[in-house]
Amino acid sequence: MRNEAQFHENRLSIESRTNGKFTDTSSSDEKLEKAVHLRTAALLEMNAALQKKITEHKIIESTLRQSEARLQQIVNGTADGILILNREGIVLFSNAAASILFGYPMEDLLGLDMRLPCKMTDTIEIQMLCKTERGMATRNIEMKLSRTLWEGAFAYLATLRDITERKRSEEELTYSAFHDALTGLPNRAALMTQLEGAIAKTQFDPSYLFAVLFLDLDGFKTTNDRLGHIAGDRLLTEIARRLELCLRPSDQIARLGGDEFVICLNNIHSIQDATQIAERIEIALSAPIPWENQKIFTTASIGIAISNDDYHIPEELLRDADLAMYAAKKRGQGCYEVFNTDIAACIVPKFRLEFELKQALECQEFVLHYQPIIDLRSQKITGFEALLRWRHPSRGLVTPDDFIPLAEETGLIIPIGAWVLSEACAQLKTWHQEIDAEIPLSMSVNVSSLQLKNPGFLFMVEQTLSTTQIQASCLTLEITESVMMEESASMGNLLAQLRAQGIQLSLDDFGTGYSSLITLKQFPISAIKLDRSFTQSLDNDPKSLEIVQAVMHLAQKMNMAVIAEGIETLSQQSHLQTLDCVLGQGFLFSAAIDGQAAGRLIQANGRLPQWVI
Repeated sequence: MRNEAQFHENRLSIESRTNGKFTDTSSSDEKLEKAVHLRTAALLEMNAALQKKITEHKIIESTLRQSEARLQQIVNGTADGILILNREGIVLFSNAAASILFGYPMEDLLGLDMRLPCKMTDTIEIQMLCKTERGMATRNIEMKLSRTLWEGAFAYLATLRDITERKRSEEELTYSAFHDALTGLPNRAALMTQLEGAIAKTQFDPSYLFAVLFLDLDGFKTTNDRLGHIAGDRLLTEIARRLELCLRPSDQIARLGGDEFVICLNNIHSIQDATQIAERIEIALSAPIPWENQKIFTTASIGIAISNDDYHIPEELLRDADLAMYAAKKRGQGCYEVFNTDIAACIVPKFRLEFELKQALECQEFVLHYQPIIDLRSQKITGFEALLRWRHPSRGLVTPDDFIPLAEETGLIIPIGAWVLSEACAQLKTWHQEIDAEIPLSMSVNVSSLQLKNPGFLFMVEQTLSTTQIQASCLTLEITESVMMEESASMGNLLAQLRAQGIQLSLDDFGTGYSSLITLKQFPISAIKLDRSFTQSLDNDPKSLEIVQAVMHLAQKMNMAVIAEGIETLSQQSHLQTLDCVLGQGFLFSAAIDGQAAGRLIQANGRLPQWVI
């Protein structure tokens, strides 16, 4: 009760202080509390938004730092150097690759003046002096430029790549493309460029005169075959050195290949200048070249062509200088000749024939005809002799007498002879497969002196037999007596190796050589072919009959077969049969015919007896 009385007393006191107006505070507190609550909620919402933005900002900062780290890692990890340059070309930033490229720490590169060109392209090549382990070295650098911003200012982003090795490789390739690998001299391509320039000078300056010297070493092939390719290379390099010493700095020498050299004498005054150089060269080459325990002597045939208004391309000058060289070679070793129209009239037909021979080999214009070899007792075919023919595009069928001498002179007989052997053996294999004969046919192939002297001849024969799969005993190589008289020791060794493999050896044109009896005694000959001159005189020359009789007696004593060539009449055949000559060939039986006709002839002839050598 006391408390309640106290409450009313306090209330009266308040009312008296408020002039009798009483205010209910309960509603005001509610409003205040509500306002405070709303404000607090707003503050909390603002704080949450702020915290979210702070978190997002931190995430962005972290992402940026990670991106910058990755970018820095990429920039420093790339093989290319990277620089940031200002407008003046001063380095503002460098990566690790640029530091390695220049050989200096990254901080030392800052402030470096790259000296940008006034007219800048997207990609430029510069040379920089860089620091290496061995000292300072110049490097070729490819710089790719692009525009960028750096710390809010215009700048250049420079990507650097070391192309020193690439440039060196390009230079080496260029050098190789224009220089001979053995001698280091310019090659044909470089020479043609030089001659084009010299010809162009004559067109602008009619008084300008130059000369082309075409050199071919005399007897180089013999030296190469006798001493080997190493000695041949040594000879060529020494010749190249001596030729260079004979020339002026303005002249140019080139090696075309093999033992052929060409010299361009620039800005001469007369023909005498060229001939004096030719004489100087002959003197320089006359000194012996030491090789192991011996000395090599050599000379050169030189052809000279002097520039004039008629020459418009380098090939024309080389052609005429080459023709003059051939004319010089005909005069003898160590000579020179200046080109003139008389030389062209004599040499050009031969030159043209040589070119056509090369084309014939490439275009497969050669064919083989086959003349049967007959057993005179049974009239059966025992084998064939392969005879070369040339199906000339305009001249028709050309016989060997018209082109074999030139083929031997130019060395083309080597590839031509290889083709003949391969083609003949392949044809024989075909006949063996088509004809079921108890005794196989044989194939005779003529070989020349140059073929036998070629170091690869024995290997070529072995490869041909292996490829065509014919028995060695079915192949007969016909060799002239004069060939074996040239180098009896080396030739005897080669023939012994051929004979050891089972290959038959026949001595062609017997009786027309130098020393038949000595030859037969020294070499492993299987058969002798009696020259047609003896066969065709049997009817009217008693001495020929006596000679043939003596040959038959000699062959029987030495266990050799005899094949009579050039049988044209029944009377000649009768004489030979009387003398016990077993084998023969000639127009009486058949001329040389193509492979198809020979196949039909074989089919018509029935089973064949063996020709035993």
